[in-house]
Amino acid sequence: MQRFVARSLSVLPVRSFSVSFKVKYTDSKGNVKNYDVTAPEESTLLDAIKSAAIPIQNRCGGNCTCGTCAVLMSPALSDQTLMTAKESGLLRRRGKGKGYHLACQSIVTSFMEDETIEINYCRKCAVS
Repeated sequence: MQRFVARSLSVLPVRSFSVSFKVKYTDSKGNVKNYDVTAPEESTLLDAIKSAAIPIQNRCGGNCTCGTCAVLMSPALSDQTLMTAKESGLLRRRGKGKGYHLACQSIVTSFMEDETIEINYCRKCAVS
């Protein structure tokens, strides 16, 4: 009868994939600036935006309580991005319509590849 001999198993490194997308940022004065962002999959959209040095508000620190990090996604991307009931309720209370998500609750995925995410702090400027 053979005895079981334990072998040391090497752990395979986790593959890290990066996703490239665009951010269209409109400041409170209506000035528009476009950014190219590359971020690791599975990071939050808020972390990716902050890492790219794009100014984004997040008063609650990413805890889904303030709604200041709301971003607008294309209809196709919005449909592929999951939203919790808490996030949906907060966006509804803040008057944000279809396509809006909280950057602190959105996870970077391959669906975001080559998409444009809009951040608009200009109250007078319509989001296109």
